[in-house]
Amino acid sequence: MNQARIAVPNPDELDAAAQLLLAGHAIGMPTETVYGLAADATQPRAVQRVYAHKRRPAENPLIVHVAEGMFQGHESSSAALAGRGIVSIGDEQLASRVDALIDRFWPGPLTLVLPRGTRLGPELSAGRATVAVRAPAHPVAAALIARADRPLVAPSANRSGHISPTTAEAVVEELGDCIPLVLDGGPCTLGLESTVIEVQASSWRLLRPGMVGPAELSKQLGPQDETKNTNASGDGLVSPGLLSAHYAPRTPLVLLEHRIPLARELVFGAVLPADGSVGLLLPQPVAPEELSAIEDVLRSHRCSLRCVRHLSKTGSAKDAAARLFACLRELDALSADVLLAVLWPVEEGVGVAINDRIRRAAYATLGRS
Repeated sequence: MNQARIAVPNPDELDAAAQLLLAGHAIGMPTETVYGLAADATQPRAVQRVYAHKRRPAENPLIVHVAEGMFQGHESSSAALAGRGIVSIGDEQLASRVDALIDRFWPGPLTLVLPRGTRLGPELSAGRATVAVRAPAHPVAAALIARADRPLVAPSANRSGHISPTTAEAVVEELGDCIPLVLDGGPCTLGLESTVIEVQASSWRLLRPGMVGPAELSKQLGPQDETKNTNASGDGLVSPGLLSAHYAPRTPLVLLEHRIPLARELVFGAVLPADGSVGLLLPQPVAPEELSAIEDVLRSHRCSLRCVRHLSKTGSAKDAAARLFACLRELDALSADVLLAVLWPVEEGVGVAINDRIRRAAYATLGRS
């Protein structure tokens, strides 16, 4: 089969991409978070094609993407979503909360889980009566949605459980053998999937951490409801991104908690391959003597340090988030025996989302041991 074509998103290519979507195909689409595998959310066969291309479990729901232009001609954003059959909001208090969130955070990396509308089938929501919706803050995504004039499902454009792609080339590497086109919007500026929350008339809860943090949401909505299990319910996963093993490289990834000195933890905490090689993911550069100590420990286990990647040279959590998946992909390409990853040292704000992704990437290794 032919490899997917990477296209500059000029007007002609956007029109061609929209026609592919309307014909039921899936294509690669840039967003500010990660590249998505886009398909027409109103076509059940197109949605099923996305699941098949990704080899995604049917119980893992998808996010529906909309654009600001779809809200024109309606008195409110929630009314626009309901009018298009994307959501079903009959409660005035819920509608008011949704409108406030959309006004504050859309377009942007916030996904709202709401009652599903009549135009969308249960196959994209894992059979649940809810649907996850967001408006991406990327001009190419917005233009494509406007041209197709359809809501689009767009989960990360990779095989299920693998590292999310943040460049068009990474999409081709993952899915180039089964899709016709990838629109190239450049590297993703945020680099982590959206924050996902479930919103009700009088409560809300965080389902997946992202760039929009709980503190910002609490200012808008009040304290969240932390009494419910955020992972799943009796009828399937509540949200995308909640599988324990996710975002994983093909190379086994071992998680190192952020303790000092790092070299000591290598002795006690990591399983190192004898006569093997190691790739190391660090939050930021360490002092030369600490790196030397790490290499000494590795040599004592007859291991060599193949490569080091730093999430941020300045300690910026936003920079780290933008680089995380690209760094994991680069380390995975080394064919090392094992990858070692150190958590982001400040577990608040964006750091919560960074560490969530690292922990889920490392969780897959547990099943290999």
